[in-house]
Amino acid sequence: MLVELRDSGADIAVSGEPDAVAALIERLCPRRAARPFAALTPHEVVVATLVGQALTNQEIASRLNISTHAVNIHLRHIFQKLAIPSRVHLAILARADDEGHNGDRRD
Repeated sequence: MLVELRDSGADIAVSGEPDAVAALIERLCPRRAARPFAALTPHEVVVATLVGQALTNQEIASRLNISTHAVNIHLRHIFQKLAIPSRVHLAILARADDEGHNGDRRD
């Protein structure tokens, strides 16, 4: 199965292969796909970006000088706000967001 949609009334949960989920989000919600982190606080954006760089919760906590518990809380809020089920989905969105910003730069 590529993508599974579950409607629980107020929310729709999307699960499946990460690339398929990202493609579905982009197709159904182009504005959200273009700015996936618009709903996040600045701290949540930093945590999400570090997840996209494949850092562990402990590494994120050390880098930001916060507890791993605080990282977990940020991640829970991020998952809720973005309506995503896992860290893998967050990493995909973080990398897509980073590529979108870096795409305009010349190295």
